[in-house]
Amino acid sequence: MRIGVATLVSCTSSSFGSNSPMQSHLGFARWSIPLGTWFAVQVRMSIWFPLVLLFFASRLGWRLGVVCTALLLVIVLIHEFAHIFMARRTGGDGREVLIWPLGGLAYTRLGHSFQSRFWTPAAGPLSNLVICLLTLPAVLQANFAWYTALNPVMLPIADIGPNVLRDVGILTFSLSWVLLLVNLVPAFPLDGGQMLLAVLSRGGDAQGALRLSIQAGFIAGIVLAVGGLLVSNTTIVFLGFFLVLFNQGEMFRMQLQDVYGEGYAGRSEFDLEEDDVAPRQSVWQRWKANRLAARREREMEERARTSRRVDELLEKVHREGMESLTAEERRFLDQASNQFRPRQQG
Repeated sequence: MRIGVATLVSCTSSSFGSNSPMQSHLGFARWSIPLGTWFAVQVRMSIWFPLVLLFFASRLGWRLGVVCTALLLVIVLIHEFAHIFMARRTGGDGREVLIWPLGGLAYTRLGHSFQSRFWTPAAGPLSNLVICLLTLPAVLQANFAWYTALNPVMLPIADIGPNVLRDVGILTFSLSWVLLLVNLVPAFPLDGGQMLLAVLSRGGDAQGALRLSIQAGFIAGIVLAVGGLLVSNTTIVFLGFFLVLFNQGEMFRMQLQDVYGEGYAGRSEFDLEEDDVAPRQSVWQRWKANRLAARREREMEERARTSRRVDELLEKVHREGMESLTAEERRFLDQASNQFRPRQQG
């Protein structure tokens, strides 16, 4: 029985380094209701999420549709909280999760290390892999070939039978497997696209890495759309076109920034407006802002180290006199004096 992979998209929407919560490419996502605060994370659900139930029910029937929707909700929450916890563990933070019709969005602020930029988006697919491993015994106990559960566009069972726990385990495996595969696609805004950006940016060329990542996402979207047409699967086609449009929009904004300068802030039809946050920045602007914050942090740390050593040398002069300083220490004091003088005059 066919299911829709396009309903299982998930990502860390602010994994590019935005400090503002609730910034995404889906303007209608602001229409949501709160589900509470768990682990210092505000969880909200889009008012459009019931469309997932209607989608499943239209294809699977109401009984199986309700079960799949409930399982998807739990799986997506685990996926998004994995992003949040990994961001916190690697020097970043996360305070909000939104459940919406295409899956989930975790709003995170990344740390400045490669580990944070890579493992925060990677934590979501890893959580799905863990779920698949935990539910694999249920698949192996089923009365069908286990590898049929690996088909990302077909549910391995058509209804819940007498063995409810086994069948729920099989459905959980199937939905988690689809979510894992979709989010490993190297395309923005999926986790795979952000993981690719983290790897490419290790060379130091942030703009070049971002441009390559967006181009890769555009190509991946085309491949999915064409593949969906070849196998006559409309949901794969939808996912492919969604990725094409998203990455094409980011490429267009980068081109405008090249022409009009970095002050240009393009907005797309997917922007999420929020009353108490700054206007949404493009992927490149958020990435560059993150790098600027990291550089300023390094400069502050360097100034603090310089200040501490200046204090130590001045204390030495006070105790032993200027003659006690080595040539290297004298040069250091001269350099520190030149470094701080402009700030003192300003």
